[in-house]
Amino acid sequence: MSHSVTIQTRTVTTGSPSAINTSFFRSWTGILKLAQVVSGLIVMSLLVSAINEQQLFSRDIFLMLMATSFMMGTGIFIISYVFSPISEPIIGKTNYELIYNGLASLLLLIGGIIVVNDASHRLNSELMMAAGVIGIIDAILYTVNFAWAIRLKFVK
Repeated sequence: MSHSVTIQTRTVTTGSPSAINTSFFRSWTGILKLAQVVSGLIVMSLLVSAINEQQLFSRDIFLMLMATSFMMGTGIFIISYVFSPISEPIIGKTNYELIYNGLASLLLLIGGIIVVNDASHRLNSELMMAAGVIGIIDAILYTVNFAWAIRLKFVK
């Protein structure tokens, strides 16, 4: 009686501990994560300007908190991917990345919609409108990353 045997091999390449993964910034994942950090920084800056002009209301703080939190979290992802070249393919396939991007999409979208809605009912609220729209754009960026994470996790 004959049997079929399948042998799978994996090639793992590791670099020296001081290796910096600069190619990450040329990948689609790197560009997307940098865009998320930059848009989060812009939202935060606009909302800080609104605080200085005393235009920020308590409902608007939600977007500021979400943009700041996810901007910092994504910054940590970037640092991890740059200083540990083997971590990008590993972390990218975990449930953490999937849940993180899904929550970021949802919460930033909610915050952006609230700010846009409130800004449309106020006078002289250009900063708030811009922050809300960029918050929604940030949510779209996280949605793209979420779809990408689903594809990496479930499609072989």
